[in-house]
Amino acid sequence: MSARVVCVVGLPWFLTLCGCLVASSSPAGEEEDRKAEAAAAAKAVYKEEPPIRLTGAQAIRHLTAIAVDADDRLLACDAQQKRVHVIRDGKAETTWELDFRPEAIAVGPTGAVFVAAERTLARLTREGQVDRGTELKGKGVAALTVSDKDVFVVLRGDTGFTIVRYTVELEDPQTIAKGLRGCCGTLDIAAHGDRLLVAENTRHRVGIYDRDGKLVAKFGSEGSKDVAAFGGCCNPMNLCVGPNGDVFTAESGPDRVKRYRPDGDYVELVGWFRGGKTCQCVDIAATRDGRTIYVADTSTQGVRVLKRPEAPTSAPAKEPPPGQGAQP
Repeated sequence: MSARVVCVVGLPWFLTLCGCLVASSSPAGEEEDRKAEAAAAAKAVYKEEPPIRLTGAQAIRHLTAIAVDADDRLLACDAQQKRVHVIRDGKAETTWELDFRPEAIAVGPTGAVFVAAERTLARLTREGQVDRGTELKGKGVAALTVSDKDVFVVLRGDTGFTIVRYTVELEDPQTIAKGLRGCCGTLDIAAHGDRLLVAENTRHRVGIYDRDGKLVAKFGSEGSKDVAAFGGCCNPMNLCVGPNGDVFTAESGPDRVKRYRPDGDYVELVGWFRGGKTCQCVDIAATRDGRTIYVADTSTQGVRVLKRPEAPTSAPAKEPPPGQGAQP
């Protein structure tokens, strides 16, 4: 099983202690949790629609990552079956067969699709054909993102995560960061212009780096009462960049998606969904207009769908009051 899917720590009691496993609660406590989640969902701007779950021969067996392509199709990596499922309007359109187990996927500004596996980084055409590839060195891939001129790969190692930068021709690898920490085998990244956003979940923040790996800004804080803060033991777990450069973050326990301005100011609660009881990958992707947000649900091998009626803007939300959002 991919280390990106669930938290692998020795004992159940330790999982409960670190927050990766939710301890059993009383019926009254569970009822209070349901009421709190229902109240939060009612305030969310995006509404949850029926999830995407493929069946039959197209069923996803081991969901590892998702992305949205230039045609607004959802791409879902299936490591067990060595394929990428191409989904349109919630239904399987086709599959791209690979000769490796895809662990991460990203779409570049030109529409080219990049897929990474334990030892392989490949560039695909918009029809799913591999047209370029290179070998990776490390102990597995945690994340992948693409800008107009760079491809960034997060590799697992013995002493943390390493970020390596390639050209879009998958040449000239340059290590730009070493020893980064991430819980549950996850350290997600997203590119925007000449900046690289890193979901530093053990620090409850999003780090903003330049293309050479220098930290230039950050936003986020740890907390359970302020919706702008990141709760749980290790959040945000995943992130993506939407229209206007807005940053969408996904948390696992509390299971929610939020939106921030490019400078890190909190905008709104996107949606609340009830997920698994373990710290897990909740990979996230946005359509080109930002009206639909997809969240990988590794507990069901499906994809959650959050949708709003109109395209979002970057206008600050009325809540929380000024000064209560995440600080840069």
